[in-house]
Amino acid sequence: MFMPLDEKVTREERPVWYVGGYSLYPKPIWGRLLLTNRRLAFIQQRVLDRETRKFEDVKVCVESSHDKLRDAKSEIRDSEIGLHRFAVLAITLDTMTRVERPVFEVRDPEEWALVIEKAKAASANY
Repeated sequence: MFMPLDEKVTREERPVWYVGGYSLYPKPIWGRLLLTNRRLAFIQQRVLDRETRKFEDVKVCVESSHDKLRDAKSEIRDSEIGLHRFAVLAITLDTMTRVERPVFEVRDPEEWALVIEKAKAASANY
């Protein structure tokens, strides 16, 4: 993913499981979640080598500037077959055509939500 010189990564996590909620990508996808001082992005990845854990970026699936992010929060979801519950990161964002609500399985959804809200507030001050 191309980043201008003044864009800095503030948080990144991989692997991340995109659960759904974005109309262009109805099926789950593996990738990495990236937060910069300008935007939030989810990049689909493909495994090149399992032993060395090498991945290759395939494409940017979800991308939003901070001003298009409405909110980010941690939610509790039931598994597909209802055997266990787990926390996810749910993001609400405006696109050109509608409001989207992508959901991601990350290690610490509460921390991600906090960092995203801080990044939104910081970019609003510029």
